[in-house]
Amino acid sequence: MFNESLNVCVLGLGKVGLPLASYLGWRGHKVYGFDTNPDITKRLMAGENTLPWEPRIHLEKITIRDSLEDALEKSELVYIIVPTPLEGGKRLSSEFVRRAREGVEKHWSGTIIIGSTLDPRDAGDVCDASHVVYNPPLIRLGHVFEDLRDMQVLLIGQRAAYAQRWVEWLWMHNARVVVGDPESIAVAKLAINVSLSMRIAWANELAEVCQRYRVSDKVVLDAVGADPRLGRGYLGAGWPPAGPCFVPGTLVFTRRGPVAIELICVGDSVLGHDGRFHPVTKAHGRMYSGSIYVVQPLCGLPVGVTPDHRVLGSKRREGGSGRYKNNHLVPPKTSFDEPQWIEASRLHVGDYLATHRVILDAATVPISLMVWPPRTPVSSGETIPLDEDLAWMIGIYLAEGFPGNKSAWFSLHANERSIADRIVDIAKKKFDCGSRIVPRGERNIRVGVYSVALRQFLVDFCGRGSARKKIDPSVMVWPSHFQKALVSGVFLGDGSFSGGRMTHTTTSIRLWGDIQILLRSFGVPFGVRIAHEHVGADGTHHNEAYYLRIGRGTGLRELSEWYGPSVGGRDIRRVAVSGPYIFAPIFSQVLQAFRGKVYNLEVEESESYCIVGGITAHNCLPRDLEVWSQLGSPMAEVVRTRHEMERDERVRSLMSTISAAGTPRLAILGLVYKAGAVDCTETLGIHVAREAQRRGWAFWVYDPAQFYLPQSELEGFPLAVSAEAAIREATDVVITADWSEFKGLDMSGKCVHNLGDR
Repeated sequence: MFNESLNVCVLGLGKVGLPLASYLGWRGHKVYGFDTNPDITKRLMAGENTLPWEPRIHLEKITIRDSLEDALEKSELVYIIVPTPLEGGKRLSSEFVRRAREGVEKHWSGTIIIGSTLDPRDAGDVCDASHVVYNPPLIRLGHVFEDLRDMQVLLIGQRAAYAQRWVEWLWMHNARVVVGDPESIAVAKLAINVSLSMRIAWANELAEVCQRYRVSDKVVLDAVGADPRLGRGYLGAGWPPAGPCFVPGTLVFTRRGPVAIELICVGDSVLGHDGRFHPVTKAHGRMYSGSIYVVQPLCGLPVGVTPDHRVLGSKRREGGSGRYKNNHLVPPKTSFDEPQWIEASRLHVGDYLATHRVILDAATVPISLMVWPPRTPVSSGETIPLDEDLAWMIGIYLAEGFPGNKSAWFSLHANERSIADRIVDIAKKKFDCGSRIVPRGERNIRVGVYSVALRQFLVDFCGRGSARKKIDPSVMVWPSHFQKALVSGVFLGDGSFSGGRMTHTTTSIRLWGDIQILLRSFGVPFGVRIAHEHVGADGTHHNEAYYLRIGRGTGLRELSEWYGPSVGGRDIRRVAVSGPYIFAPIFSQVLQAFRGKVYNLEVEESESYCIVGGITAHNCLPRDLEVWSQLGSPMAEVVRTRHEMERDERVRSLMSTISAAGTPRLAILGLVYKAGAVDCTETLGIHVAREAQRRGWAFWVYDPAQFYLPQSELEGFPLAVSAEAAIREATDVVITADWSEFKGLDMSGKCVHNLGDR
């Protein structure tokens, strides 16, 4: 029946399918790969590894086809491994699996192996024929190849006994084989992963108890693990399958700028390893007592991470130091490998950390920023198109601008007269408004542009106050030459040269993060530093400041072309750019003891997030727990996320505080998880409203997005027509989202409970 090797079609070349196809090819099978995403197919056919973080991808062992018919033509076996995303956060969807099976059966007849994780409630229907067998591999993302090679358990769900032989021959393993019906195997697959999760959750519980009573968690865990009925394996605090987390204060790139990881909310968009933004699906926090690694990339920020957290990096090869040409590093081809997910404990000084260039989608329509002059109706005005002059002026305002009463002002040094003249010229040419240059002592000048509309536009677009300046999100879809013009204005205003390098300084953490996003999209290496608020030796108070340093390196010649002066610096030049990745060597790594709370995030699709300073982290969190809880297991409560428990505790504490003063009348402002969102699924505002409803309190609810929210979520809630109407008769005001219109409300005489956007 069987040849020495099989011709196998792998349908689905994603996070699991591609390394699986690579492994089967490595084992000697003839593998034909196909993916319904034409972009993935095109890149693979061009020889590009679409999963550079996954080690041991042997593309030469896979024959990529651009049509399903071609992939099936010579195949003896079909392996389907396509996504099964969570539906409503509760049930695994089998829609993609069903479509894949139907597509195969239209062109081909033979044994089909389903490798995707199936919901037990659907497994029987999906695998309802004798020629369909269920074989979910037990693997970890980032270690797929190794886990397939070292497979301990082979799960087979089938309706006909002959299908088992196909699966066993495909894998050619000495693994223990467990055979059953598809439904049983689906439960078994979940049960294995959840059992590991529960074991680790139990270790977390022990660690918290030990901290509470100030006893040695090591002694306790060693004692529990010494019992042969329990064993020591997986008895370590953490989130399955490893124990990954970051210390509080770790800054993560989000759509709203760099945010400390403990303040990240569900629904926030964070930058993933693929250079794109993805929504956070869960935020976790737990107590931890043990060792952490403080890792600092070259010219980056030190970051504390648990030893088993995987980060995107590359082990440095001996003798791969590279060579210098014109003071620029020319790294040898063998100086570093393709990036892969590596535990922090396996990285050392000199190894590389990898970050992907940010991918910003350019606008496909002409861009205009404002209507000039302002009229009513607006359509009667003249649209001012975006050009490099206007983008540059916005950049100067971000650095040196501030609003006057009916004007916009720019504060400059006296030797920057050419910048002042250009501002005046742009104001006259584009807006036909008056302006003037005013001396401020011997060293400084100010440029005033007299336009109420321009002033208001710059305030709305750029923010107000040096510490609150930001780059409007629309800039992220501008064509790159406009983006560069804006950044050049920012650097001209707040940049300086010293020691052969260019340094940009700002007191706005949001602006600091926005500039980093743009520089990473250009492929420009940079270093970062934070100077915390302090009092100098002379007694001068210094606010917290954020620094960007740019020196010699790949991309800087391009930067100098649109910035102007030559830039350089010895400290940045070891940073290398290769393909879509920027590699920065680890400058230092110190093992320290840590006791306190640590945090991690679950991220949709990318399952990763980027730390400010050059570290890309895998989230390492399972979805099987959610499915398991929906199957009715009471043990799933053991592994409820810390985020959910903290939310419930906050609501209970709030209600206790409010009720202590008597019978309240509540105004609940905010139902979404944060301003600008249209999602209120299990948010803090919803839970506060439900609890007030349960207690029989009088309350009113208002959210600016309430007419866009699912009415089923708002059933029974008295919705106010405005924030003012909601608070009019209230004794207590609860704010759960940071909508700007809540900030100017007159709340005199009210007891205000501001819970922010958490």
